Formats: sequence, C-alpha cells, structure tokens
Amino acid sequence: MKHLFTFILILLSSTLGLTSNDEAIGNASLTLSEYSENQAHSDKNQLSLNDISSNEMLFKAKLTISLPDGWHIYSNKVDGIGLPTAVNWIFTDKQKQTLSILNESWPPPTPFSVGAISGKGYEKTTTISFTFKSTSKIDLSDLKLKASVSWLACNDTCIPENQTVKAIYQGNAPPTQMNQKGVQQLENGNKKNTVHKENQASLGKTKTTNSSLVKTLSFFIFAFIGGLILNLMPCVFPVLSIKLFSLIKHSQSPKDIRTQSIYFVLGILSVFWIFSLLIIVFQSLSYSIGWGFHLQSPITIVFLLILFFLMGLNFFGLFEIGLNLTSVQTKQTSSKASSFLSGCLTTIVATPCTAPFMGTALGATLTAHPIVTFLIFTFLGLGLAFPFILLPFFPSFYKHLPKPGAWMEQVKQFFGFPMMATSVWLLYVLTAQTYDSIWTSILLALTLLAMAGWVFGIFQKSQKKWQLVSAIIIAALSIFFTIQNLVDKEYAIWETYTSETQQTYEKSGQSYFIDITADWCITCKVNEKHIVAENVLSEFKRKNVKLIKADWTLKNSEITELLNKHGRNGVPLYIFYNGETKKTSLLPQLITKSTILKKLKELN
Repeated sequence: MKHLFTFILILLSSTLGLTSNDEAIGNASLTLSEYSENQAHSDKNQLSLNDISSNEMLFKAKLTISLPDGWHIYSNKVDGIGLPTAVNWIFTDKQKQTLSILNESWPPPTPFSVGAISGKGYEKTTTISFTFKSTSKIDLSDLKLKASVSWLACNDTCIPENQTVKAIYQGNAPPTQMNQKGVQQLENGNKKNTVHKENQASLGKTKTTNSSLVKTLSFFIFAFIGGLILNLMPCVFPVLSIKLFSLIKHSQSPKDIRTQSIYFVLGILSVFWIFSLLIIVFQSLSYSIGWGFHLQSPITIVFLLILFFLMGLNFFGLFEIGLNLTSVQTKQTSSKASSFLSGCLTTIVATPCTAPFMGTALGATLTAHPIVTFLIFTFLGLGLAFPFILLPFFPSFYKHLPKPGAWMEQVKQFFGFPMMATSVWLLYVLTAQTYDSIWTSILLALTLLAMAGWVFGIFQKSQKKWQLVSAIIIAALSIFFTIQNLVDKEYAIWETYTSETQQTYEKSGQSYFIDITADWCITCKVNEKHIVAENVLSEFKRKNVKLIKADWTLKNSEITELLNKHGRNGVPLYIFYNGETKKTSLLPQLITKSTILKKLKELN
C-alpha cells in the first residue's frame, strides 16, 4: 500500500499543492542553457544526438533546490518511508506539441537516519538536470519554461512543500541543430555513426518495439529463475523434499511418478494463478499490491505462523496430518488429490519468501498489462515446480534415487527445524506490526497448540474419540486466545479523527490524545514505537483517555485545518486534551514514553 500512497501523493502534490504555509522550507530555482554536441559525449548518461533531425534542437534546464541547515528532502525514488521529490513541467499548448524530455539526471542521494529508521535523500543544495528536445526551431528570446516542484522537507518534523518555478533562456549560443541534409554524424572512437532523417521514424519505432519485447521477455526469465531458486528457500525446500521422499517410498512405477508430478505441478500453478488474478483485480481498483501483499494483515501472518508451526511438529513426528498433504496415498483418486493439495501447500508456504531475481519480475507487475502479470506469475510457478516437471520426462532419474529407509525419517525430522525457524521469523514480523508483548501471548497459544497436536498424535494410535475431542478443544482454545489478543489491542483502540468526534469529547469532558501522523514521516514512525508501548497503552486505558489517529498521508482538509489551528504546517503533532481541566496541550515533536506518562499523571 505504500506505493499506492506515494503515487497518489505525487498526483496531489502536482495538482493541489501539499502545503499552505507562508514560510516555505527550501527554495527552488530554474535556469536554461544550451546543450552542445560535446556535452553529448561527456554526458554521464551518454545521451545520443542521433535521433535529432535537421529542424530540431536541444537545450538544457537545471533545477536547484536549496534547503536550510538541518533539513533534508528525498530523491525522486523512495524505498520505504518518505515522499519523493517530484518535478511536473507546465507546458503551454504550443510547447505540448513541440517539447519533450530526452533525459533527466538526479544526483545520487546520501544516507541519513532518524532513530532506528534510515533513508536516503539530499541536504543543503541539490541540482537536477533535464535535457529537452524541440521538434521545431524556436525563437530563443521567447523560450520560457515553468514547472511545479514538490518535496518533503524533514528535520524533527516533516513539511510537504510545493513551489512553481519559471525560467527564461539566457545564453548567446544557439542550442544544437542538425545540418540541412538531415544527417547527424557523431564520432565514437574511430567510428562514425550516420543516421538519415528519412529512416529515423521507422528505426525509432522498431527500436522501441524490440526494446519493449526484450524487456518483457527478461521479466519472464527472471520470474522463472526466481521460482527455481525459491526451491532452496528454508520455507519451501523441506516441503518439496518430503514430497520427493513420498514418491520414493510409495510410487510403484514411472507412470505413477508421472501422474503424481503432474498433479503436484497443477497445484502449484493453481495458487499462483489465483494470486495473479487477485492482484489484477485489486490493481484494476487502483490498489498497488504485489507478491506478499497478504503479509500486511496480522491475521494472515498468524495463520501462516500456525501453519509452519504445525508442519514443524508434523515433521518431528508428533502427529500425522489427516490428509497427509506431503505424501502419496495408496488409492489413485486420493493420491491425485493429495499431490494437488501438496502443490497448493508448497505455494502457500512459499509466500513469505523472496528469492533473487524475483524482485525485478514481480516489481513489473505493479504497472504491467494484466496478461503480462498473469504470465509472470505463471513462469514463477513453473520455476518453483521445475524439478517435478522434469521427472515425467526423465523416468530414468527415478532409478538413481536413494532407496527408502530409516534415513528418510531422520531427514524429515531435521526439516522440522527450518519450519520452526520460519515461525520465529513470522512472530518477529507480527510483533513489528502489532505490539511488543504479543509474542508472549502467541508463545502461550503455540504451547497449547503443541499440546493439542500431541493429544491428536495419541488419538491416531489409539483411535479413542475422547482424545480427538480433547485435541480439538485445546486447539480451539489456542486459536481463540490468539485472536482475542489481536483484537483487544491497538487495532480496536484507535479512532479515526473527525472534527465532530473531537467536539463531542470536549463537550462531554472526555480526555483524548490525538496523533497526527503520515506514512511518509520518518519522525512519526520513530515516535509510534513509544506511543504504542505496552505500558503506555495500559496507562491510556486506565486513565480512560480516548486515542484518535489523524492520518495526513493523503491530504485531508480537516487535518490541515487542525494543524493550522495549532500553528503547525507539518507532522508529527500530538494533542492532549484534559477533560478534567478543559485544557489542551501540545506534546513535543520528539516524544518519549516518559513524556506521555508524565502528561497522563495530570489525570486523576
């Protein structure tokens, strides 16, 4: 969702402006200059003039953003927290028909950190270069450009800024033009490259088409390689290995192996296809989601945590899963279903993992055509299933597999440890998304779940129904205890800010605490760890203080008005209203647990 917020913020910053403060943090200026043929050779990005015809010209624009000491902005690409600096050119109707941007050059951002959170951006003075092409000769004395520039200026607070800059061409030498024959010659070492004007259009189209095709095919290749490497990930390799062991143990012929492999591959591809369709549907509704989007939900993380934990207990031999998803049944029908479900399970347990090359391919699905997105996920699934795709075509490989024996049980038990390690990692993710002390509740729930698995294992041997009932009751208590701890905490305690809610609480004498925050505010994220600390939340609850969150990630007129009311134009801002004294106070922008607890002591 962060990409969605960032995308909308860029649009808002270019159309509405993101701040109304009188004294802007930072200043932007724009200058225009010629672009000589020599610059094409010395330019860092090796801009070629070959595509410029006789009646066209180039010129350069430099945008400079200057900041006060102690402030920083972000680059045009943000990974995680922050808001990218955006430059939107405002062309006249004539310029829209004649001008285009050939190249833009941003300086490499420098790293910075606030608390435990780090990022990259610019400080003091930053210059961004743009190269423009005009499709017709223009009168330099009339050359004027205008752009809307938006950035997020941060120190202890973060303030979105927007400024419109203008520039008039200043220079004596004309921009680069082509000769009258429509031929541009450029030296490259000892070679000369000659491009004829009449062939430029068709060549350009062919290059663009070929480049697009090669790029798309590279995404498919990266997806396949990523899926192949995914087999070696700790959350996937044990499941695939156990499936292979079951083939060794139960399959009687190459035909049997071929049948089980086909259904196993279909199970893998089916889940990948479902994932791709879900992503396509959500993207059509303007949600920017991709691989692992479901891990943004704590409930989903708990489900996967429990699944990996149970698989670990199963590998240790505490019990056998009812349908035995990772094995092959003796009956043909049930063996096909088992192999298909085993393939589905393999894909599900692969979702917390990301292999090399996957990032490039899956990143393309954010903007790709739905068919391309579907094919990328298909190739990812084919890569994951590739070892089992090979089995039907190389039946002789079966003869070289090791014979069944006690070693298989020992290896299976060993694979229980990666499952447990994945559970620990998921618990860490869950803690980061919820609250620090949830790990104690989850560990207690997992202990109950392990007890349920132990009782279920006894039932499988004795077949006494009361043991099965006991296992179900203990497992139900474990799941109920987990869900209750998720629901009772932070998700339920925060209310969404509205001016009506604030007025209602003030009229009734209800104390409240307002957290005005934004997803792109790095200081806000550092402070949130103190606000949602267990002892702080407990004190809020004990003092009966209502918690209100005002999310300014996307511009909101009510929240902007609230900021202006308290003389602020950026976030974070923390407002505490004492219902007993009817007084409102502002807390520091760098907040700590002790600051909040001290303020709460004012209440009886």
